Amino acid sequence: MRVFRFAGGEFIVLKATDSPDGLDAYLANVGENLDRYNRGNPPYPLSLSYGKSFFEEGSLDEFIKQVDNRMYKMKQEHHAGAQQPHADNDALSAPRAARDKGRRSHGKKRHREARIAD
Repeated sequence: MRVFRFAGGEFIVLKATDSPDGLDAYLANVGENLDRYNRGNPPYPLSLSYGKSFFEEGSLDEFIKQVDNRMYKMKQEHHAGAQQPHADNDALSAPRAARDKGRRSHGKKRHREARIAD
């Protein structure tokens, strides 16, 4: 796995996998770890917005634009308090929406964006 800072608090994570299912499994693991951390009631619960895609061929610029657009879509849903995750970005959103329902705020929430791509 390689991590690159893209802009501000945004990163590109390149994860080698043989299929989109491998990427979904990786994201599910990230979501579980994030939820485990937040269940400890930290002073600053963490959340994650991401765009994902499986790169097989084509323009790298177009690939990054696609992932970036998906990440911003998820970010907008988080900020709007959407309960229904975007179909392309549901590995982390659904568990988080269920967890956050009725949860007390523990101060200012830090929000980091990440582009997760393969």
